[in-house]
Amino acid sequence: MLVIRDCLWIILCLNGGKSPYNQEIRGLSHSEAWLLDTLEKLENLEDFVPNYARLAREAGMRLSTLREKFKGATGKPMHVYVLEKRMIAARALLGDTDLPLKEIAVRLGYSDLYYFHHQLQDAYGCLALRFSQK
Repeated sequence: MLVIRDCLWIILCLNGGKSPYNQEIRGLSHSEAWLLDTLEKLENLEDFVPNYARLAREAGMRLSTLREKFKGATGKPMHVYVLEKRMIAARALLGDTDLPLKEIAVRLGYSDLYYFHHQLQDAYGCLALRFSQK
């Protein structure tokens, strides 16, 4: 079973070995711990479905402010960041396990199998079945 640690390793590989928690990302200072905390919470989601309002409350800011600051610091909106995490995990699960597509979709927080399949195609430009064919 793929665990969050495996997803982090994949992200590190795709990110040139730089941790998403690295405080040097876009010039972060120690006083901007909210971003590191938010990234950590997004990395540790079990079902890849974040509660953005709760993240904002925990960061001590309004949701619109959190979204704006997150995008400014990472270069991408939070929902795109989460979607990329989901697609990386999906690709790993499809390639490394014999789980049915529906089970993988559920593990990644999708209730609509068609939508999950569509997002895979958008992200990687091929059918989900191609990942399991080695």
